[in-house]
Amino acid sequence: MKKSTSRWIKAVVVLFVIGLFYAVYFTELGRPESSESPKNLTTYDRTAIPTIFVKETQVPSVELDWAYANEDLLKFAIKIRGLETTDNLGEWICDPYITIDEPIQYQLRSGSLGPVYDASGEFIQAVYEYEVNSGDYDSLKVNLDLTIGPCGEQFNFQENNITPSAITNLIGNYHLTFQVPVKISTASPSLTLTSQSTAIATWEDIPVYPGALEVKDDIAGYHYSIDKINPHTVMLYYRSEMRGTNWKLLSITDIGGINISSGYSLSYTRGKDILQIDIFVKAKLTHILLYRE
Repeated sequence: MKKSTSRWIKAVVVLFVIGLFYAVYFTELGRPESSESPKNLTTYDRTAIPTIFVKETQVPSVELDWAYANEDLLKFAIKIRGLETTDNLGEWICDPYITIDEPIQYQLRSGSLGPVYDASGEFIQAVYEYEVNSGDYDSLKVNLDLTIGPCGEQFNFQENNITPSAITNLIGNYHLTFQVPVKISTASPSLTLTSQSTAIATWEDIPVYPGALEVKDDIAGYHYSIDKINPHTVMLYYRSEMRGTNWKLLSITDIGGINISSGYSLSYTRGKDILQIDIFVKAKLTHILLYRE
């Protein structure tokens, strides 16, 4: 009786182990989350070229998965296949070094690394997000260099005169170039209006933000304000609206001072005319000044 019970228990354990093995390796239970690209992104099928600075003849492959850009954001995802370890990924997959052909400002905001699964199997997904000021460009040309190997200031090949081949633990160094279209963010003013508008709809063919309040003062041009609207939202509104006119954007600059918080100043030209749009916060209201020179 004891032998039959023991055999029954062993059979159950064996079946349980086999079932667990199958679930982990052959069903969705054991697979990381799918990496399907979100909508409105530009997808790519482009493999980075390994440079001469590699340690092994067989190195991981690096592919550009997707990229997205708007007026103030650049974001892209990279697939890394064939990396033997998934532990301490931040120590082996270094932050990319990028340059953008267009003369704009950009800065790395965040990055994330993790294993993901697709139809071809498991890979490492690296997603990076940059703050950018894309100006009036329709697209950005990005040059990307990525290092897989020990990361840290002492291994920053772009800023220090270090020969990568001299680093014994270096796995690979990669380069690729891609073009990403700049999407136009459209503000939704109607969702945030808190009062009835008293401002005019347009001033000398220049649109006025919906729901605005007219301000009485002696400033040449037109002065109006909006309650509880972020200056950045107003800036994006004018970026979108002015693209449908024959005014050409000259510059976008940050402004601020003692009596006002930070804001934006947009300069446009049309023939000999110059249009200035100043957006700033003062007395808890967002103010907009429209004037022509």
